[in-house]
Amino acid sequence: MTVFNKILFFVLLAAIVICIGSIIFVATIANKADSFTEFYLLNANGKAADYPYMVKAGEPANIIIGVVNHEKKPIDYKIVISIGEVNIKTIRTGTLQNDQKWEQNISFAPVTIGNNQRVKFSIFANDDATALQKDPLTLTIDVTN
Repeated sequence: MTVFNKILFFVLLAAIVICIGSIIFVATIANKADSFTEFYLLNANGKAADYPYMVKAGEPANIIIGVVNHEKKPIDYKIVISIGEVNIKTIRTGTLQNDQKWEQNISFAPVTIGNNQRVKFSIFANDDATALQKDPLTLTIDVTN
């Protein structure tokens, strides 16, 4: 075996090792990056438009809340609905398996009259104290008498 053949052999061997290492690295990172939770709001007709805007105090506003688990493990979700700093409703989805979808008609009844009130929807996993999302989903409503 000539010197050139030996160098070529080691270069090819190093290239194969680097390729295998890269494939393992990408497969590991891609698997972790694909873990997420879908969390969304729809109007009472199942559309992502025309959400309740004018609500009478004490009367229910209806929406649909949806959650899809893509975390690659079973998760028990809790959704907290709040207006301002007051929690007005807590909903539990039960345990969702990976890729399982949960959608439910939900109503909430604001009691304080006022304009531009932010209704916040926060989602938590497995009773963690920190919400999954940085900013909650919000609806802005005017509450009338």
